[in-house]
Amino acid sequence: MKLDDVYVPQDLPGRKITDPQRKGLLKFYRYFTEALLMEKFNGYTAEQFKGNAKRAKQEEGTRSHLKTKDLTPDEVREARDRVDNPALQVFYTLTGYSGARMKHLYEMFAAREKGEDLKIEHINGIIRVDVRSISAGTKNEAYFYFPAEMEKAIRTYRNPYGIDYIGKQIAKSGTSDRPVNESSLRKWNVNILLDHMDKDFANAIQGRAPQGVGVQHYFDLAGKAAKYYPEALSELQKGLPIPDWMKKGAWDTPVSKPGPRKGSPQRGGVKKKQA
Repeated sequence: MKLDDVYVPQDLPGRKITDPQRKGLLKFYRYFTEALLMEKFNGYTAEQFKGNAKRAKQEEGTRSHLKTKDLTPDEVREARDRVDNPALQVFYTLTGYSGARMKHLYEMFAAREKGEDLKIEHINGIIRVDVRSISAGTKNEAYFYFPAEMEKAIRTYRNPYGIDYIGKQIAKSGTSDRPVNESSLRKWNVNILLDHMDKDFANAIQGRAPQGVGVQHYFDLAGKAAKYYPEALSELQKGLPIPDWMKKGAWDTPVSKPGPRKGSPQRGGVKKKQA
């Protein structure tokens, strides 16, 4: 479906547009402010255009292009509820908010178990954890980003099982038609990020190496990611509301050493504390 010309913000409210068209408009408005450094377009600011683009109505049936792995917020939330282990619900939640590779999220906590401090920073009302020590090659993590409400959970969490077992347990939360795993959670995360920021900043959040000389050397990727991530939070929270017990770090984790364990769980169970 072709989108009619848009000259002023008033052209957008009430108009039916597809989800890809909306994303394209938002990317265009970011481009002329961040790349072209233009303050106004046809006499209006980018924020005025972006606000009305978000208010435009989504054309019915425009989600028919969804593939099997494109999760909805309801599916993300319901799958987490089916994970029969509070500590793994925390790990699932941290994966969804950060868009991190599960192995690297696991390594972040494993490094703490080996005596390294978690470098948690507060910025723009969110928190980010410096994970440059686990970055290598094209898997170019610098920071994992989270809502500030998850700080206690991050400080309290310990890996209860090996990463292979964790991945298998989380994968059980989905169905054959609607799988929930690292790949589908990362895709869910990045699709939301792309509604609010340029792909280079979304890729930086998910730990992909920047492409192109300009991006590598002239863009403040960490600064831009920290600036725009808060804008995506309200949408991420629709799929991953944070329960009070998780905000408080209120669960028991078995005491054992981390490491490259595979397959089998460690001793002990993990039970949610009663309020």
